[in-house]
Amino acid sequence: MRDLKFRAWDKDEKEMYFNFQIWSDGKGETFIGKNWELMQYTGLKDKNEKEIYEGDIIKNISYVTDTEWIERVVDIRFLDKLATQKYDREVIGNIYENPELVK
Repeated sequence: MRDLKFRAWDKDEKEMYFNFQIWSDGKGETFIGKNWELMQYTGLKDKNEKEIYEGDIIKNISYVTDTEWIERVVDIRFLDKLATQKYDREVIGNIYENPELVK
């Protein structure tokens, strides 16, 4: 079972938060902030042991042969399968702080 961890992007302040509280009003409404985008930890880590969250942008290495490889940048939202070896992937940003990496 993976750890249930979250981070949140504050759309107004343009800031990422990792330590925050989520609470409910008891009527089904959950609050974390006024204008925040919530992202869950995927349970995976990159080659540097950095946790990979939804919305992260990954540099993914696909090995073709022992001496040849293909390097590509991938938005984790559209990645159907991460490389099987953690040394094959590296978090290089996220879609909120580094949108230019997705283009």
